[in-house]
Amino acid sequence: MSYATPSWAQVRDYRTAITYAMTRPEADADRIGIWGTSLSGGARDWSSRRSAGA
Repeated sequence: MSYATPSWAQVRDYRTAITYAMTRPEADADRIGIWGTSLSGGARDWSSRRSAGA
């Protein structure tokens, strides 16, 4: 990604990664986390809220 990537694309990518991680047998779906700062932090917040169903 670049600085020109829209935040909606970051949210989509985070959600795709979370969804994939939840399918892995070695992952605990209740303990998956993501981290981001600045714009990525905002995308992270939106991704985690949407993934949690909030």
